Amino acid sequence: MSANTLVTVHAVVRGPRPFRRVEIQGYDAGPAFRPEDVLRLCRDRGHQDVNLDDPTQVTWVGGDARTWS
Repeated sequence: MSANTLVTVHAVVRGPRPFRRVEIQGYDAGPAFRPEDVLRLCRDRGHQDVNLDDPTQVTWVGGDARTWS
């Protein structure tokens, strides 16, 4: 995780249903299958206003918010 970001979305894990692993504040938050899942995981952990396009909040590894396969 980048020291300055709240969320890290890791590279796509390939398979029958590709996903990206999400970390929030350095802790595994679970898999995401689309951008909406990243936002849901954030909300579930009390972070309501995460902007997926803000590099100070979200670090995308191995692609961006449009990379899911």
